[in-house]
Order: sequence, then structure tokens, then C-alpha cells
Amino acid sequence: MSRLYGFALCLLILACTSGKTNENAYAQSALIHNSMIRKANEMEHAIREMMKDSLPLSEGGSLRSILTDLQEWKEQLVEVPGNEIHDHKSHGHHDQNQSDVTPEQMLLIQKELDSYLGKIGKRLNHFSNNKKQ
Repeated sequence: MSRLYGFALCLLILACTSGKTNENAYAQSALIHNSMIRKANEMEHAIREMMKDSLPLSEGGSLRSILTDLQEWKEQLVEVPGNEIHDHKSHGHHDQNQSDVTPEQMLLIQKELDSYLGKIGKRLNHFSNNKKQ
């Protein structure tokens, strides 16, 4: 079980205590989800472009590590019910079961996934900036 999946599961359990209903939670979740998909696709494209360059083995290994983390992140994505804006097949993530997830929990999950994607992005930016120097 990946660290991200375990954390998302903990969030679900903690979020179960929330009794508030937020009708906008699914809409907010969809916005975050779709933004993450765009960012992840851009990051993956950038990584693959950098990997085309002839890199020393250590740099290639670092990029492969970042790409692996990005692919694992994609596998943990949870679809937002009613989010028909993007093509589900184009980003290859699994449609995790969200039948017991409230709108508020879905929003927490999407925010956590976005935070983790941000950390992967920081690693990629750090790698890219160090390479330029």
C-alpha cells in the first residue's frame, strides 16, 4: 500500500465525523481534479522530454524516480462523481470506488492528492533548476 493511499484512507476515516453538507463540494472537487490532471500531464511530458536528452545515469535515475512517483499518484486518483469535463481514458487512472464518500470527503481527498502532486512538482522543478546551473 502506497503512502498516499494510506493517507487518503485515513482522511476518509477522519472525514466521516463531519456532518456538514456542502453542495459545492463536488464542483470544487472537480475543479481541483481537472487542474491536477492538466498539471500531471504537463509534468509527465516535461519528464519524458528531459529523459530524451542524454543524461548521466544519476540524473536519469532521478527523473525515473519522479516519473514513477507521478505514475503512482495517477493510480491513486479518485474520480469525482458527475465530472464529465475530461476524458477519463486519457489519463489512465483507476476509477476508485467512491460510493461511500461524501462530497466533503471527496473534496478532502482531491486536496490531498493535489498537495502530493505539488510535492512531486517541486522535486521536478528542483531537478530542472539544478540541471540548468
